[in-house]
Amino acid sequence: MSDKLASSRYHVVCSRDVCGFRVHERYFEEKQRFPAGVCPRCGAPILVVKPYTRVVVNGATMRVDGTIEGV
Repeated sequence: MSDKLASSRYHVVCSRDVCGFRVHERYFEEKQRFPAGVCPRCGAPILVVKPYTRVVVNGATMRVDGTIEGV
């Protein structure tokens, strides 16, 4: 597990349970080659969740620049 994931306030996960994509909150900001808001593994929408859960953070959305707003 990465240090970034362990110290992140939020995690970004794929909306499809079977995919398993999970990264720290600044992943899309740092890896701009991937479109923000879309799972790089399977193309499904992503969710902003509480760390190590699938509990969606109400009002949190991914901006085009890879930052999270509404939190």
